[in-house]
Amino acid sequence: ALRTYYNKRLLESVSGMGSVTEKHLKSFIGTQIDMINIINAYRMTKYFHADEKEIKARMIPIYMRIPEAVLDDLYSARDEKEFLDKFSRTYYGREIASRGIDMSDPESALTRLRYKQTKRAFSRAMTAPECFYTFNMLAGTELNNLIRVIEGIRYALPPAEISALIIN
Repeated sequence: ALRTYYNKRLLESVSGMGSVTEKHLKSFIGTQIDMINIINAYRMTKYFHADEKEIKARMIPIYMRIPEAVLDDLYSARDEKEFLDKFSRTYYGREIASRGIDMSDPESALTRLRYKQTKRAFSRAMTAPECFYTFNMLAGTELNNLIRVIEGIRYALPPAEISALIIN
């Protein structure tokens, strides 16, 4: 409920910024919502064997990049294998495959895709709100990378394993 409220408020705050800026920001926000929903649905399917009704009740009910019917189809997957099969046919699944990102860990694959998209959007941003939003997303990824390094050192992981966890 909190994420839904936050994202609705975020989308409301973007409204009226001007056609191009508003369009870009809504696209960034929509992508972020999609990825949150997909990652959460994947976790619920893989680890908790949740059914479609339970999964849908816990998702952010905002549909921008991926239509509701496509997400509902993902939520209806009986197991991890079926989920990944359906996911591979979505916009994000095709995009991950076309960029050669490893799909063995869908959460990491989506995060890597988001990082690459955000980095590209940051370099092309034309207005202050676009720059701020994309910079904030990139800074969040860098913060998570620092946390991964610190935790890797704390748990005495080999440097190669820590490096594999870094999103770049």
